[in-house]
Amino acid sequence: MALYRFVFGEFSNFVTIMGSTTPIWRIWNFIYAAMAYVILPKRAKAQGLGLHSQHEIERLTLNDLRNVSLILGNKKFILGDEQCEEDCGIYGQLSQAAWGTPGSVYERALNGIIILIGFKRKGH
Repeated sequence: MALYRFVFGEFSNFVTIMGSTTPIWRIWNFIYAAMAYVILPKRAKAQGLGLHSQHEIERLTLNDLRNVSLILGNKKFILGDEQCEEDCGIYGQLSQAAWGTPGSVYERALNGIIILIGFKRKGH
């Protein structure tokens, strides 16, 4: 999702996420975006995900979202009836997909996966 936000997506998405266009924010956004455009692609390639095309990255991520939905099934939490650290990690990733990448394929896909919608709205 970071690749979408800084490399594949439009810079206006970053401003939308940050929510402010005051002069100091404009300066901060410019510096941050300049660093992200240089550093993020290098780190993504070193990690392995950056070696794929945008289409492949989106496909892999969407498959991951579908797999989490299948694993959740009818369970209350990812590992059963009790909340655990894994639930918090998944919720953080789903939050990024739902609210951190406005207008992205991730946001649209997440809104189409019913189980994950319930999971993200529960706030677990």
